[in-house]
Amino acid sequence: MDQLISVIVPVAPSELMLDRCETELVSLPDEFELIMVANSERPARLAERIKWLRIDRSGRAFALNQGAEHAKCDVLWFVHADSRLPDGIGKLLLASIARFPDSLLYFNLDYYDGGALHKLSAWGAKWRSRLFGAPFGDQAFCVAKKQHRKIGGYTEDASYGEDHLYARAMRRAGIKLISLPAQIGTSARNHLDKGWLRVVIKYQWMWIRQALLDRGSAIQS
Repeated sequence: MDQLISVIVPVAPSELMLDRCETELVSLPDEFELIMVANSERPARLAERIKWLRIDRSGRAFALNQGAEHAKCDVLWFVHADSRLPDGIGKLLLASIARFPDSLLYFNLDYYDGGALHKLSAWGAKWRSRLFGAPFGDQAFCVAKKQHRKIGGYTEDASYGEDHLYARAMRRAGIKLISLPAQIGTSARNHLDKGWLRVVIKYQWMWIRQALLDRGSAIQS
């Protein structure tokens, strides 16, 4: 069976959820090429189906771009290592790509290890994405490789928010952002470690500031 979508997962050296991520990936249909990208050696017991791309420097944007360049398929799906995939997501994504081949697709969030406050965060992410066209990378972007190349891939010199800038660049290039009717799981570990309110305030300020700076740069250019 031909592979149609390349799944690209950047793996940080300190990633603690790799085993669970592996289980999630190998549950996908055979139409999905599975790629993990990391600045480290391949784990000894990693499933044979998963390709391990070792890169020579750190940086998530660099890892995502390298994964895209080495992907064999014409469609790229960028997934975080702590993501949880709902049942049927593979079929939904294949059907959605066929329906919206030139768009950037993304999912709504579900904090699988959070509480009531994280349901509020998920609700906020949903409406931030729809009202302001600002989905983030944990919403699992899926896009044609030609569109990825059209905008030059992820911005590797950004100090943060490369996924936010990626979505903005897609919009500037006239590429539609489409929300899919499913929730992808993400971990609340950052909120739990540092405090929900502190993280929410920090991230909202950071993306709004980055959007204003990016808008100014676009106008000047």
